[in-house]
Amino acid sequence: MSANEGNATKYSGIDYNQLVTLADALNFTFHVLPSNNWAEVSEVDHRSLGQLKTQNTRLRHEVPPLVGGDSCNGLTFLISDIAFYLAPQVTDQVEARKSFLASIVYVVLPSRLERWDYTYSFDYTPFCFALAKPVLRPSWLSCYYPLSHQVWIGIFISALVVCGTLVQITGSDMWMSQYGQLSTGAVIMEVLGSLLGQGLYGRLSTRRSNHMLVATWMIFGVVVGAGYRGSLIASLTLPRQPPRPETVEELVTAVER
Repeated sequence: MSANEGNATKYSGIDYNQLVTLADALNFTFHVLPSNNWAEVSEVDHRSLGQLKTQNTRLRHEVPPLVGGDSCNGLTFLISDIAFYLAPQVTDQVEARKSFLASIVYVVLPSRLERWDYTYSFDYTPFCFALAKPVLRPSWLSCYYPLSHQVWIGIFISALVVCGTLVQITGSDMWMSQYGQLSTGAVIMEVLGSLLGQGLYGRLSTRRSNHMLVATWMIFGVVVGAGYRGSLIASLTLPRQPPRPETVEELVTAVER
């Protein structure tokens, strides 16, 4: 940026201030060639480098004669307001030693290291992706998350074993002769109902041989139910967020519609 103050022009901006700091540290002075507007450099899309020299894209630096030789009479700097598509022209000037410094944002790549020497890379521009936090939608899986897969498998196997055992007992001739026939569906409903905290009808515990099995199953249901309710409250209070994508494949999967 520049601002006219009478006959003098005052420049500002990050690139200009960097060069001012550099000049103070290395003990040299510089002046900027006249220009009507710094915005001109954003319009020089297909112009030659000779035309660029008339548009305030070059800085002539007057260096004190600290080192002998004619090559130290001055340094030519290129300002970074040149659009990025002009970067090759800027670096060509540096490569040809017409400019000793180019203040531009230029990513360090292996192919470029073969051509240019970066004295010091003080800034890297990483590539990253930003995604909005996903909105959690109601799902039946909210009832499944409180317990792990292994616990659910254990509950299923236990219920299957208890149901199978009671079906075999209630289907025996001795049982049916004393207590009558009890269907398989009724046995399953009794077992699952006790697991969910529902009261028993008493048809499975009429025989003393079933007391131990039914009592064990009821204790198992109380323990599992108490643990499930506690985990469900915690899961609803602190809902499980989707995993954060770490690779490109995971990113594509996360945003795929």
